[in-house]
Amino acid sequence: FFAYALEPGAAIGGQLESALLAAGGALDEPKRRECPSAHPAVIVDLDPGEAAFAPEALAPASPEVSQGFARLRSAGVTVLWIATLPAARAGDVAGALRTAGFDPRGEDQLLLIRNAEDRKQMLREQANQDVCIVAIAGDRRADFDELFDYLRNPAAAAGLYPMMGNGWFLVPVPTGAVEPEEAVNVPADRSAAPD
Repeated sequence: FFAYALEPGAAIGGQLESALLAAGGALDEPKRRECPSAHPAVIVDLDPGEAAFAPEALAPASPEVSQGFARLRSAGVTVLWIATLPAARAGDVAGALRTAGFDPRGEDQLLLIRNAEDRKQMLREQANQDVCIVAIAGDRRADFDELFDYLRNPAAAAGLYPMMGNGWFLVPVPTGAVEPEEAVNVPADRSAAPD
């Protein structure tokens, strides 16, 4: 995750490539959304499975993970944290990230639900208008695109699996309560692990 977001491989022909799928793309041939901005960013989904993030359950960041986020910030990569909590809980989320060592200086931005119409998909797409989302980390495939919540046959999305390790990264949530969905067909040179 960290290495991908930092390496020139996140850019195609010198232009950043979004980790978000373009609207209307085929499941067997994913097309990435365009980036209006040249500023790279990553999204980390805090929700464990289908449950909402509980700030009080956030486990401390390991030194490696804390250093990984510090490297991203130093390289000018914006770090965005997303959860299905209401925006009124922003102080709780920011405080938990700071205390646990994920965002010790309170530099990162939060993507939280602002009204009844908001969905995480909308928050990701809106963020991609201001920055280029080059990588997303989450513990389930729907953390990358909500289409995974609507598939009757998960095998129908096999054409999207090359995105795993190439913009999409299945990782355990920081609470440690939920293991990530098993990655399928992840290229051998791309790990679902944080680094």
